[in-house]
This record gives sequence, structure tokens and C-alpha cells, in this order.
Amino acid sequence: MREKNMFINRGLRAPAAALVVLVAALSAAGASGYTLPGVRSFGDPVSGQGARSMAMGGTGIAADPGLGRLFVNPALLGFARRGRIEASLGVARPGEVRTQEVFDSFDNTVGEATLAANTSYYIRPALWGVMQPLGRFVVAAGGRERYDFDYDFHQEIRDNFYYRLGSRDLVVRGGLYEWSLGVGMCPSASVGLGAAVNLLRGDAEWRWEVEDSSVDTTETSSANLDGWDVTVGAAARIGERVVLGLMARRGAEVGWEAESGSIDDATVDYPPLLGAGLEVTPANQFPAILSWDVLYIPWSDLTVDGEEADLDDVWEVRFGVEHEMTDGLLVRIGFRWEPSYVNEEIAQAVVATGLGWEVKGFGIDLATELGRRGYRSSEVTASDVDFPEPVEVEETLVRLAATVWREF
Repeated sequence: MREKNMFINRGLRAPAAALVVLVAALSAAGASGYTLPGVRSFGDPVSGQGARSMAMGGTGIAADPGLGRLFVNPALLGFARRGRIEASLGVARPGEVRTQEVFDSFDNTVGEATLAANTSYYIRPALWGVMQPLGRFVVAAGGRERYDFDYDFHQEIRDNFYYRLGSRDLVVRGGLYEWSLGVGMCPSASVGLGAAVNLLRGDAEWRWEVEDSSVDTTETSSANLDGWDVTVGAAARIGERVVLGLMARRGAEVGWEAESGSIDDATVDYPPLLGAGLEVTPANQFPAILSWDVLYIPWSDLTVDGEEADLDDVWEVRFGVEHEMTDGLLVRIGFRWEPSYVNEEIAQAVVATGLGWEVKGFGIDLATELGRRGYRSSEVTASDVDFPEPVEVEETLVRLAATVWREF
């Protein structure tokens, strides 16, 4: 594996690098959030547009019947025949364990030392909105959490005799939300076209505390963020059993306005997002839907105040299955493969499951997903009590989601 600085990207000048430290979770792809590489780089966005999409591996470019189509592929709005109101709530439990090999005086490995083990819980709305057919067009408006800023890190500092010298705490709070207005229409019975304008608004607060035997230090910074982008899409029904979807999202220009702390204002130009999706309904005695999505994000195009960052372009693959067990009861399972834009050789595998229940225009969807990845990285900060680099990191992410919807 080639070595890269996991936290401060090479090629950024000082103000831009400082911005990166604070602006957590501001990417333009679909991944899972709440990780230190995300906090130290350009963030880990939240994937899965509602519980159904999450349970099906985050797919939705060709196979989302709900409000998720507004944010992923507005062309699917054109296929809607009824109005719909929808709301989702999400819970996340990220965890990380940081370990370092321990050597004796002859440089022989004698075991591993745990430097930090952190588990956190976050809960907040994930998606909400409404759509309504109006003649040949279907109009939708809504919001969602696109990027999450929440992160908690705690580490005790001990000497070689395990005497506690102090602690370090990194706390990031806030979020960046997307407010979208979209329209879709069908120029023919089998073709859908659509577009959406997305306003991005959010805030972030970064707090770094060091408890030392002699001096305690606290640094706090905060910022307001705003920007916008546009999503366009197309979809085609091929026969009665196949749907093909294509989408593209313009790169977002996000302004970062410092509210407190020593960080300067800056502008981050995020890369565009391109995606293709396929939905297949097999000729089967038991109704089922198979869904695939492929996403491409050219992260090497990202700039901070016009200067490029050293990031990797990534491809993401998603797959989901929905099976109707009985009338109104749906079972779902999905998988997602997510390389990191910090280093494409670091990837997270995500497995998801879920249930759906619908009757007389009312429905509830539930989903859970588990993601895991491991890598080697730098420590949080340099100190004379730190072990030599690199540190082994094991990250896990458990997410739950519930969606309630009503068609009218």
C-alpha cells in the first residue's frame, strides 16, 4: 500500500490545510461518515436516501420509488403517478480502535498497545420532502443531510510505566444540509427526464482539548458554509422488466465563512458526480427487484481557493435486492464497496438489510447497515509520548434508519 498522509493533504498551502482540519464531512460522493480521515480531510458524506435505499446498498439511480429520486436522479420523478410525503430518521454508531506494535530493546515485536478506542452515537433527521404530479410534470421539494460533521475522539496519554499524564479530545459538531427543488417529466411513456437545484447550507464547530500535567489547552473554531449545485438525470424503461438510469451532479462551490478561531475564509470547489443505475425485475413467481449502481467521482479535480489537493479518483459499486414475501411485506438486502478518496487502496465494505411494509398508500421502511475498514495512518498529533508511526486503525460503522411515507 502506498503511503499517504491520511489527515493533511499534500499540495495545499497553509490556509487551505487549516480549512481542511475544520471542515469535516463536505464531500460530493456517497460514503459513510464519522471517521477521523474525513474530519482531517474533506469529510465522509452520508449515503442512502432513506431506509429503502440504505437497505438496498445505497442504490437509487434507477430504482427509488420515494423522495430519494429528487436528490439522486430527478428523472425518476417523471414516472410518479401519485403525490407523496416522506420523512426519515437516522441513527449512527461509529467506532474506531487505534493500536500500535510494541517492541523490546532488540526491536522484536512483543505485542500491541491500544492507543484509543472510541464509540459514539448520533441521531438526526435524514430526509424529508413532498412530491406532486402537476399535469405532464412532477414537482418535488425536500431536504436531507448530505454531509455529517459529528465526530468524537478521546485518547489518554500515559508514560512508559502506564501513569496517566493527560488526555486529548477532538469534538466536531454540525452538518451540511441540502435543500432541493426538482421537476421531472416523461416526453414518452418509457423515457423520463429531470433536473433539481440544490442549495447547501450548514455550520460546523471544531473543538480540540489537551489536558496536560502542567498546562491545559483548548482551541475552538466555527464556521458557516453555503453553496449550491445542480443534478440532472435521465431514465428509460426497456420493456416491462428493465429500467436504466443516468445522472450527473455539478461540482459544488462551497463558501466557508469563519465565525471564530484562527482559520481564514476559503472556497472549496468539490468535484462532479456521475452515476449509472440498472433495475431488473426478473420473470419470477415471487416478485423481486435487483438494483445496481456505479458511481464515479473525480476527486483529483477538487480545489481549495484554486489550488488542487492530492486526492484519488474513485469508483463506487452498489447492489441491492428487494423481495416481496407477502402482500405489503418487503425484505431487502444490499452491499456497497467504497474506496476512500484520500487513498483509493483503502476501501470500506458495507452490508445492509431492511424491511418494508405498505398498505393502502401508507408505508414504513426500516434498515440497518454495517461497514468496516482497516488502514495504517499517522497519529492524531505528534508528541514525545506517542508511539512511532504508523498506527493500525480499525473502523466500524453501524447505521439504522426509519422512513415513514404516505401517498395521496
